[in-house]
Amino acid sequence: SALSHDLNQHETMMEGLRSLFSNLAEMHDSLSRALDEMMKYHLQQEEVTQNYYKHYTSLSWTPYQKASQLVGLMNDLFQMLSLELYRKQMLANLILDSADDRILLSQQEDNLGSHSGDDLDDSSPGKIVKYCLDCWLRSCDQSCIDTGILDFVISLHER
Repeated sequence: SALSHDLNQHETMMEGLRSLFSNLAEMHDSLSRALDEMMKYHLQQEEVTQNYYKHYTSLSWTPYQKASQLVGLMNDLFQMLSLELYRKQMLANLILDSADDRILLSQQEDNLGSHSGDDLDDSSPGKIVKYCLDCWLRSCDQSCIDTGILDFVISLHER
């Protein structure tokens, strides 16, 4: 039947959302490990560089300073991405938790079975999805992404 097909499609989409966020979390963990290794390497090199510059004071610190700025920038970017991932995981959970079997009931059945004061319209899946869509973009007010920093990082990569 059409209803059965629609329910199967809905469940497939929900499982797809879960799978995508699981993959995204794995990628975030991988990025975290790479950043950690880079930070360890940078701290080791900082010790070596400071010892080196003690003996050769006439050398310029500029390359080291640029590397330090990149490390700080990468750390800031990772922090923003972490917060944004968490924010979007919460939005995805709102969508996943909004699945409500009561939407399958007719209006009359719903009214007969509704003994609580909850207003289904206030938290209807449609409204939750619309809210999530409005809050999804990184240009929205709730985003944790500083687009200035992100654009700067992208411009560094394009050079």
